[in-house]
Amino acid sequence: MPEYGYEDESVVVEASNEEEALAAALRQTGLAPGEMNIELLEEGRKFLGILGGKNTYQAVPVAEPHVRKAKTLLGEFLEHMGLIHVVPQYSEGRTLTLTGEDTEPLLQEYGEGLRSLEYLLNIMLRNREPGPWVRLECEGYRECRTAKLEQLAESAAERAVGRRRPASLEPMTSWERRVVHLALRERTDIETRSSGEGSERRVVVWPKKNNGPAGSRSRRRR
Repeated sequence: MPEYGYEDESVVVEASNEEEALAAALRQTGLAPGEMNIELLEEGRKFLGILGGKNTYQAVPVAEPHVRKAKTLLGEFLEHMGLIHVVPQYSEGRTLTLTGEDTEPLLQEYGEGLRSLEYLLNIMLRNREPGPWVRLECEGYRECRTAKLEQLAESAAERAVGRRRPASLEPMTSWERRVVHLALRERTDIETRSSGEGSERRVVVWPKKNNGPAGSRSRRRR
């Protein structure tokens, strides 16, 4: 079963094989193919090695309801944008991964399109009902973006210490700001604070008092 299972929505069915079990589970839950995982709980007892009862299976959704709604809404949104070859797929946790032939526009300008799409998706979701933030991933963007943010964080810390005054980074999303805070949390010569409102919120790196340009620090292990 997946790491993120939702047993409260799971169903137990009896069937001759996994395919029949999945079909029965989808009929009961109204979910679509690809939205449930099947696990064999118990094999049917056989008689004289020939005849046997049906197997017992448990079917569990691959994502929580909020993420499933996000995937449906995102698919509709992409179609309206004309990105008909971009397909959202479930990933770990509350993340949807975009794949397909038309993903390049989303990754231009350092992923500005992907970040904007993520923001709009979550605003639309929250207008319908409250829920956690759903993240979007595309072609390893988050991994590359994380590495870039860590570099920016270290550079800002060096500027703050060297000039002995605060160094401000560009406006970032809450996820990006968290990456910066974590990247610098083990340094003893600076501290990080978030400043600004809304889309202009950013991280500011402040040098600590009694630390010179080459003040002692404990760097985060890489």
